[in-house]
Amino acid sequence: HKKYLQYQEAFSHLIIEDNLDEMIINIHSQKELLLLLNILPQSLQQLYYNAMMTSTNDTNSFSTVLFLSQCLIHLEHFEKGDFNIYLAVLMLYPLLKEYMLENYGLIFYQEKCSSLTSVIEKECNTLYEWIQNSKLLDPFITDQAQDLTKLISIEYNRIHEARQSIESQQKNCRLFAASISLARLLQSKYRGRRCTTIHTIAIDSIESKALYLTIKDILDPVLRIIALSTI
Repeated sequence: HKKYLQYQEAFSHLIIEDNLDEMIINIHSQKELLLLLNILPQSLQQLYYNAMMTSTNDTNSFSTVLFLSQCLIHLEHFEKGDFNIYLAVLMLYPLLKEYMLENYGLIFYQEKCSSLTSVIEKECNTLYEWIQNSKLLDPFITDQAQDLTKLISIEYNRIHEARQSIESQQKNCRLFAASISLARLLQSKYRGRRCTTIHTIAIDSIESKALYLTIKDILDPVLRIIALSTI
């Protein structure tokens, strides 16, 4: 497993086009989720490696949605316009969509990465062509996060549907994904309304209560604690 734990500077090796080709194939095939360990800080890599190695079919969805959430939370600490997180978000999107975290990815891309597209087009034309040919930008063009109200409504609907789920693990995972996505969207809404930049989620009391009640319905203690930490 050491080959997955050797890159502490997340995605810095991806500038080489050959590495980009290999990584996009691995992520889209989902056969080497361990490759995504490079996104996490070194202190968490061994923990998530062990978790994925011991996961079964029953816990696979739990492990993956938890892992993806940690990738997103860690990427939040990077500066706006960082080239590495730009590539990371583009290549994570297929998995985010599968595990219903795509709206988190869309708003994250819009706030922290979208301005880099024009920069790459002008200064790194070869790389930009590769990104275009790989269709990595397509979801961010067709599913733009401009209508926050619509995306927030989607997450509220997902919460309602998840509450009807009989299978507890699926219910936990879906409530978790919807709650952290909703929290991120509401954070963006608050920022836009206040015209200010903040580093913590701050939302009004009604929205906060609805979000808290959703998280309260998550029975798994690990997922519940992580979800609460995003509010």
